[in-house]
Amino acid sequence: MSSFMGHSLGAAACWKLLEPWATEARRPERTPLVAAVVLGALPDLDVVAAIALKPFVHLQHRGPSHSLLAAVGLGLITGWIVTRLAPENKATRLLPAFFIVACIHPLLDWAMACGPPVPFLWPLTGKGWLSPVQFVPTAYYSHSLAGLLGLFTDPRSVVGALLEISVLGSMIVAFARRRVVGDRWLWRWDRWSLCFAVLAALGELAIFVRYN
Repeated sequence: MSSFMGHSLGAAACWKLLEPWATEARRPERTPLVAAVVLGALPDLDVVAAIALKPFVHLQHRGPSHSLLAAVGLGLITGWIVTRLAPENKATRLLPAFFIVACIHPLLDWAMACGPPVPFLWPLTGKGWLSPVQFVPTAYYSHSLAGLLGLFTDPRSVVGALLEISVLGSMIVAFARRRVVGDRWLWRWDRWSLCFAVLAALGELAIFVRYN
């Protein structure tokens, strides 16, 4: 995906999908959701580190922080913190759930189909992968703070962010529509939201076909 917001929305959508299984609460909790949103953006801190350490060492974006090993570590740490803040939840469910959420970031970068390849299997291999289909038609990179601020004015990035909101935001709405009956979660899918997400995704594919 093209933006910080896209990664956070993707993580939030994934958490909303997993939440009925991962938590014991009868109603949605705010703490795990906030943790998922933050977790979704953490791998891109390598950009901040690259800018801060530029005079001393060269760090490439989409490095080890985008690997499955990093997802394991970040997921375990996030799950442990949430269990401390919300002890009514079980670690045996939160930890694997947050690992899955942590995997969303590199998967979205893979689906972006451009930029540095994603090294899923680091440190076993430095090889990276990218999707053959570009779902979001934008990839904005910079090695300076001024360049990063340009994300808010670059037309391609704005279009990419709007597409992310259309697809991932609609998924969050759909996954959040649920009700509890007894001890079981009964899902109530918002069909309009899901349909809108599908149409937006098809629009992204149409853009890819048009410009590639």
